[in-house]
Amino acid sequence: MNKVFAGLVVLASCLLGSGAVQATAPALAGSTIDIGVLGSTFSFFGRDVDGSGLFFEDIYNFKVSSSDPYVSVSVTNVPWSSGGSSYYDISGLSMQIFSSADAPQLGQPLSLSGFLGAGDYYAKVSGTTSGLDGGSYEFAAAAVPEAQTWAMVGVGLVLIALRLRRHDKPAIRLESAQAKQGKRI
Repeated sequence: MNKVFAGLVVLASCLLGSGAVQATAPALAGSTIDIGVLGSTFSFFGRDVDGSGLFFEDIYNFKVSSSDPYVSVSVTNVPWSSGGSSYYDISGLSMQIFSSADAPQLGQPLSLSGFLGAGDYYAKVSGTTSGLDGGSYEFAAAAVPEAQTWAMVGVGLVLIALRLRRHDKPAIRLESAQAKQGKRI
């Protein structure tokens, strides 16, 4: 019996060492989150995946409106370690963005800022937990105002600054005129 068991152990180690049998991380049921229409404020979602060596795949559904077709979407690993041990970490964290027709819009970056166009999209976030207790990540998405909007904000700030500067000048002129006349303020 021991010889048979030893033979099976040797056979299994040879197969695993040669790559004929691949060990994969156990899959974890993913989450699907509906964000709705992206607004100008960021929507943040945190996700903790408990258990080490687990593969996960989460879906984030969102809509891009025709009035704000520029978006910013990102996913960030949130590792946590203490005393030299990594308790929460994710290896191979990736994000793919798809249109509603399952046409890939972007490969596997961890962030996107740009024009997507109006329509329905979803982001697929995946990775494998590598911390002792699992892994954690944050997902954020928002519509980014167009360049014309930022230009208007800039012009408005300049006008406000000029207006404030005009209000300050008469007081300075009055003080300097009184100083020239020898009056104490």
